[in-house]
Amino acid sequence: VDVLFTTEDELPLASAGKQGMAAYQHLFDLGVSLVVTKQAERGCAIVTSGRHLSAAAYPSAVSDTLGAGDCLARRLRWLALALAAAWLPGARTVDDAFITFRYSRNLVEGAGFVYNPGERVLGTTTPLYASLMAALGGLLGEDYPRYALAVNGLANAGSAALLFLIAWRLSQHLALAVWSGLLWAITPFSVTFAIGGMETSVHSFFMLAAWYAYLLGRPVGVGVACALGVLTRPDALIWAGPLLLHQLWTHWRERPGHPWLARLPWRTWGVGLALYLPWFCFAWAYFGNPLPQTVGAKAVVYQLDDLQAFIRLIQHYATPFHEHLTFGIPGIAVGVFVFPALAVLGIRAGTLLEPRALPMLLYPWLYLVVFAAANPLIFRWYLTPPLPAYF
Repeated sequence: VDVLFTTEDELPLASAGKQGMAAYQHLFDLGVSLVVTKQAERGCAIVTSGRHLSAAAYPSAVSDTLGAGDCLARRLRWLALALAAAWLPGARTVDDAFITFRYSRNLVEGAGFVYNPGERVLGTTTPLYASLMAALGGLLGEDYPRYALAVNGLANAGSAALLFLIAWRLSQHLALAVWSGLLWAITPFSVTFAIGGMETSVHSFFMLAAWYAYLLGRPVGVGVACALGVLTRPDALIWAGPLLLHQLWTHWRERPGHPWLARLPWRTWGVGLALYLPWFCFAWAYFGNPLPQTVGAKAVVYQLDDLQAFIRLIQHYATPFHEHLTFGIPGIAVGVFVFPALAVLGIRAGTLLEPRALPMLLYPWLYLVVFAAANPLIFRWYLTPPLPAYF
């Protein structure tokens, strides 16, 4: 016997720790190399391979391997690092953030969701972030750069935690998972816009939350995160669309023989629409169009040479950690081959272990294709969204 699947719950490894390991020792002595308990379906089991105890899916199981105190200390250390990386430099607010802050201020002061009082023009791409800043401003007073710094720091810490969880689920390798979270906590493009007052950090958090919810098979979580992501930035559709399509395909394939209506992910669609439609209806009635005017304005103002966006993104994918500042042109030349090659290997390995990871792993390349086709001026904050999945 190589693999034993048991539906017995008498020996729940996720809570029994070393005692559970000892209880299964006789199975290993008999030649069983892998034990999967029923609790794996609930995401709290430990898969044991040979005589090595490792976690199957979630960090709740890691605590049994490392000891709860050690595991908690590890988590707190890199979450604290993510917060410190964002909060210690203080607010370095970029100019575009003040557009959103002005919408927030006018909303608090009763002038409406407008940039100029009396002019109903949607000039911000982040209605959710503007509303959040307005809520904080109404409660605590108008200090929007500081509120943005606090919110973005928390979002960055949450994103680091989610990257840890995703990497752990895909690799079952603790060091790799920890480094994934740490990398995001300190990477330049993560920190720059956490302190820059933009909505980038919050968008990244919702994006990672949607992917993680999908990996866990949580349809409501997928719907919530997708809707909030699109309300934070409209280009969230680049990751939300493929994710929802893959979910539909997976949901359909997993329910053969059911009526076709029962094979659709209604819970995801329902909660997502419930969260997004109120804004859509309000924007249509209030502004006459739910699309931000900045999208069309930038297309007119910035006339670029062909392939300029494509070239900029390829340079970015070749130097995600600003290697060109240290190594110059040779750093770009090496990175343009090394990092995409590693990404391809990661896509192959990740989808073999977890097919649901495909939308996440393909996202950086879909992002590149969409922006290269649209060929907009690539502002610095456009370079951050593909990086979590690229890492």
